[in-house]
Amino acid sequence: ITIPDFAVAICPQCRGTLHAPTTLLDGVTVCTTCAPKWTPTADAAFDAEVSQRIGYGGNSNHILSEVLTKCFPAATAAAKRRQEGTTLFKEREYVAAEAAYTQAIEQFPHDPTALSNRSAVRLALDNPAGALDDATQAVALAPSWHKAHFRHGKALYRLDRPAEAAAALARSLCLLHRADSAKREQ
Repeated sequence: ITIPDFAVAICPQCRGTLHAPTTLLDGVTVCTTCAPKWTPTADAAFDAEVSQRIGYGGNSNHILSEVLTKCFPAATAAAKRRQEGTTLFKEREYVAAEAAYTQAIEQFPHDPTALSNRSAVRLALDNPAGALDDATQAVALAPSWHKAHFRHGKALYRLDRPAEAAAALARSLCLLHRADSAKREQ
C-alpha cells in the first residue's frame, strides 16, 4: 500500500488505523473507542436524543471493517493488537501492553498511535530511552499530532534533557491549540 491510499483508513481522533469504525452524526468515521472523545464540528446536525437512540458512536460499521481488513490486512490486524495494548495499559498490565504494542508495530510500522502508546508504556516501565525512540518515530510519522510531541517531551524530560523537553511540550500545546481552533471553525 501507499500511504496516501491508506489515508482513508486513519481515525482522525487517535491518528491510528481505524479499529471497529463507526460513522458519527457529523459524517466523521472514527474508531468506536474514540467516538466518546470526538467533538463534533460546530455546524454538525447534532441531536442528542437522536444520537442516543441510534447509539452515537456505539455501533461498529461491519461493512467498512470488512473492506478495511481486505484492503489493509496488516494495518487492521495491527489496530486490533493496538486496541488490546490500550486495554492492558488501562489495567496497568504494562509488560503485556508493551508486548501487544510491539506486535502491532511489527505488523504495521506506520501507525504513530501504536508507537506513541508504546512510548507511554515504556515510561511506565521506567525505560525512557525506549520511550524516546518510539516518540521520535511517532513524531516523524505524524508531525502535526500534539500527542506525539507530548510523549516526546515527557521522554526527554525523564532523560534529564529539560530544554529539549520544553520545546517538544511547547510544540504539543501549540498543535493542540491549532487543532481545537480548527474544530471550532469548521
